[in-house]
Amino acid sequence: MLMSNTDRPARLHFMANGFRVLAPGDHVLCAVSKARIPLDDLRYWS
Repeated sequence: MLMSNTDRPARLHFMANGFRVLAPGDHVLCAVSKARIPLDDLRYWS
């Protein structure tokens, strides 16, 4: 059975001007607010 990436957090490697997906998922969690951020909406980080 294939696993869906829906409702799973992604693991990312952040770089200077982008990111690389290490583990598939559909969102990441904000470290401050713990809000779910869809990967399509991910724009910047600090």
